[in-house]
Amino acid sequence: KSLVAVGEARGRVVVWDLAKNALLHAALTAPGAAAGAEAVADVCFSVSCRTLFACFEGAKYVFEFDLKDGSVVRKFKVGKHGANRLCVSPDGSFLATAGSGIKLWSLTTGAKVKRFAGHSTPTRGLAFTPDCKHFVSCCEDRFVNLWSCALSDDTDATPAKKKLRKSKDGDAEDDEARLPLQRAPSKVFAARSPPLRVAVGARPGGSFVLSACCEDDSATLWELDTREKAAADAATSVPASCVIYSKDAAAGGIVALFLDAINKGEVLAVRHTPLRPIFQSVTVLRSEGGEWISKVALDGLSESSRLVAKGGAIIQPEAEDLSDSETTGNKVAKKEKMHVVKDTASAIPTSKPAAIAKEGDEEEELTMGERIKALSNKLGKHLDDSAEGLDESVAMGKKRPRELDAKSTAVSL
Repeated sequence: KSLVAVGEARGRVVVWDLAKNALLHAALTAPGAAAGAEAVADVCFSVSCRTLFACFEGAKYVFEFDLKDGSVVRKFKVGKHGANRLCVSPDGSFLATAGSGIKLWSLTTGAKVKRFAGHSTPTRGLAFTPDCKHFVSCCEDRFVNLWSCALSDDTDATPAKKKLRKSKDGDAEDDEARLPLQRAPSKVFAARSPPLRVAVGARPGGSFVLSACCEDDSATLWELDTREKAAADAATSVPASCVIYSKDAAAGGIVALFLDAINKGEVLAVRHTPLRPIFQSVTVLRSEGGEWISKVALDGLSESSRLVAKGGAIIQPEAEDLSDSETTGNKVAKKEKMHVVKDTASAIPTSKPAAIAKEGDEEEELTMGERIKALSNKLGKHLDDSAEGLDESVAMGKKRPRELDAKSTAVSL
């Protein structure tokens, strides 16, 4: 199904059906939450797309919404610190919820089945392997960790018999301390800089490809074979197979990678910014199923690679300067300017002072104190003219008349 869900900072989830060109839900919210009190941290569809999982900042539950009527089907108690990332396994059997620690849930029973040590900081990305036996996670450091979904391997405890207890809220919950815990990851992958999002794709022969899009606007890919036994020292990182980067940082880095065509030796890179993406097919293998290209440098961007409407027109009011963003690549998510259509035909006079109209002007570098002093010097003549006619006592610095005080305070700095 062609569904799109967007979580808002004011605590609402909006869902569209692109196939029907219809708005399904305008405001799915956490039950009992005050309006706008809890921003949406993450959303994730079920495999059938009949339900939607959502977590909210500061909320100790993850909610499953029925997309037919918007009602809450289930809620998963993740703890007082809540969750900020969600991921459903491709076969629909597991739900992974992550804050700094990670928890695995059975979507068949709704029970928590395994715990993971996770990271020292909040998790940024989660992705299951296509065979649903492992998943990967990343945080603010440079490392991507591989975890096992098996309930007995690499754990500190074996599954216990079902034991329920009542929480303070009256909900029955699993005795978490008796659940299997995996303290160390099965494998570790080191990227060039902290990763922002991760993905896993299938390769012929049962192996996988792991990708990470990073803060430095690059993307790193690794060959991942989960059938291999982990090294004795799990902290030893797996070497990268391929690094993709942009030659021109001003053009924007790599926002995301899609691995659907990896068997043809290609990946689909999303470049420039999340709000104004440009899509580019990138060759990463020398031949189908062949040797990796260790480094791939991407050239400048082309407007022809933007999304197009049904009529074939580029979805963009008019061609724009691709370097006209405050920041590049993945970092624009928080700093990107609002999209404004540039009207070069209309001659709208600018009110920008000459002192700052020229980029790099020295006056731009003045401190606030220096600017006030310069303004004071400019106003000196006006103040001297206003002071004419005052008696000698006023000129010597004694109290000024009210009229002069009024003129002085009318100047806005």
